[in-house]
Amino acid sequence: MLTIIQSNMERVLNNATIVLGLFFFWLLATQAVIYCQGWELYQGSAGRMEGAKLKPIIGETQSEAQHSQDT
Repeated sequence: MLTIIQSNMERVLNNATIVLGLFFFWLLATQAVIYCQGWELYQGSAGRMEGAKLKPIIGETQSEAQHSQDT
């Protein structure tokens, strides 16, 4: 039994290396996609936030909106 395991060990290790390599490559690819999406979100929302002005809620006057923001 040990002789059979020993003779197949090289093939088992090669297959395990290929499977683990593909798994880690897939894991790296998913992390890169998430990073890119987060970077795009950060870049896009950061530019919009600089020029954003607060608009009063419909039905409120400017002074009421300012008062509700202060409290």
